[in-house]
Amino acid sequence: MTRRSRAARHSSEGSQGARRVAGALCALAIALAGAGCGGGSTGTGTAAGQPRPAHASSPLLAKADAICDALNRRLADVHVANTDDHELARVAPVSAFLEEQAIRELSILTPPASLAHDWRQMMGYRRTLARELTQLGHAAKAKDEHRVQSLIASKKLVHHELEVLATHAGLVACARFA
Repeated sequence: MTRRSRAARHSSEGSQGARRVAGALCALAIALAGAGCGGGSTGTGTAAGQPRPAHASSPLLAKADAICDALNRRLADVHVANTDDHELARVAPVSAFLEEQAIRELSILTPPASLAHDWRQMMGYRRTLARELTQLGHAAKAKDEHRVQSLIASKKLVHHELEVLATHAGLVACARFA
């Protein structure tokens, strides 16, 4: 399966999952794998690829960015430079718990109609990342290096899609990861 088709599959699964129960996690594996962070622009365009002004369009988006910012700070506190299997197996469950709390908070928010589709996709990507982080902890505990590397690579692809969506929506902190 190609990276592109895997990301498309995750997008489809994530969109479906966004309609269900809230609960997810995302960024630790990306941080541990050395993935970079993104930032949002404050441009005023709404065409594809151009960010919307987040906080001008909805106070709920300001709340979402505050939730993501708090999550990023908490994840940074548990981040470890040593990414051996033992550390991944130890840190992933802690990060999963933090992510699940943030997703529950985010799922309570109702975005404006103009952002509803992007919001559902963003929540779906977060859930996909959450599942993969949980799997990463299990794979690290089992010392399955091939599975660990595969999950890290998959999470990078999904993380990129989430970053693009959050940036487009004007969610600066939600486009960054600890």
